[in-house]
Amino acid sequence: MENNFTPGIRFYFLYDNLINHPKGCFDGYHSIKIKDELILSNFLYACVITKKYKCELEFLIPTDVSKKVVYLSTENLIMMDWADKHIII
Repeated sequence: MENNFTPGIRFYFLYDNLINHPKGCFDGYHSIKIKDELILSNFLYACVITKKYKCELEFLIPTDVSKKVVYLSTENLIMMDWADKHIII
């Protein structure tokens, strides 16, 4: 990546699921806010982690979340390429 930028983790959620969260609220600025906590195993759609960090992170990820995790290489990518990556899980 250019400028020594290495992305870490990106979380993806389905908005339709989040709006049904019991502690979800709308403040007029953010599309939704979740108060107190968001249990990842219940609401996470996908998690994208830079392949560079796989060995350091994979043992920390709970089993029920790990099936929603993908590891992507950043080799030969510029920052905009990483931002535009589309995933299918």
